[in-house]
Amino acid sequence: MPAFSLLPPPPHQPARLPSDPPPQDQDGKEMGVAGTMEQVSWRNFSSQPINSMDWSPDKQGLFVCSAFDQCLRVGIATKLASL
Repeated sequence: MPAFSLLPPPPHQPARLPSDPPPQDQDGKEMGVAGTMEQVSWRNFSSQPINSMDWSPDKQGLFVCSAFDQCLRVGIATKLASL
């Protein structure tokens, strides 16, 4: 007998359109994306897709990422204060 139970899947949530109002939590506060994103630069790091990325909490602009080619890459983004 397995030591875990099979829970039912979460209820289906219908797709939202960008024009729809954001969903609200139990307290009536809006949930969802907390802002917008804009591409300001482009760089090819790998021939394979990047599967993880993390920013350094100590050094502004320093990041590490890994890809499906099993390589770890360390990079730095400059001129972040001018954005």
